[in-house]
Amino acid sequence: MEIYVVQPGDTPESIAALYGVSPQRLIYDNQLSVLPYLPAGMAVLVLIPALIHTVSEGETSSTGTIPICRNSLTCAQDKAW
Repeated sequence: MEIYVVQPGDTPESIAALYGVSPQRLIYDNQLSVLPYLPAGMAVLVLIPALIHTVSEGETSSTGTIPICRNSLTCAQDKAW
């Protein structure tokens, strides 16, 4: 998960392209369909599929088999796991 701060001229399509997600998903996750435009400075939540882990039976954080993210870092940035 990332939080992107909208810059002037950004669109759902341009933001989605930066993260490799679909514009439809970005619009849905942030309820952007109710906005006529994206105001600069708005925080947009971006769910990145590569960073989403589905827990399997038997996995626990204590076994070290599930990535743990801390301090608002993405798992990719958190080298401790």
